[in-house]
Amino acid sequence: MTTNKLLNAIGDFFDESKKKQRNKRKYLKEVLHKLKTKCKKQRNKLDNEKDKGKRDNLQKEIDIICAQRKKGLRKLKQMK
Repeated sequence: MTTNKLLNAIGDFFDESKKKQRNKRKYLKEVLHKLKTKCKKQRNKLDNEKDKGKRDNLQKEIDIICAQRKKGLRKLKQMK
């Protein structure tokens, strides 16, 4: 085990709230990564779409995904 892992294990043993917060941050990072990939996929679909109605719907969906991701990034920074 590395030094950081040992220190984290000791810290978790004495302080349960640190462990919970670390797990929340890890989960939030995973969700943010998924949102980022989903946003990229939707942008690619938008580039390939010709129909104006579908383009408008895709753009609204992209705006929502980006807003959720920005909110998550702010929350992640607050957790530090």
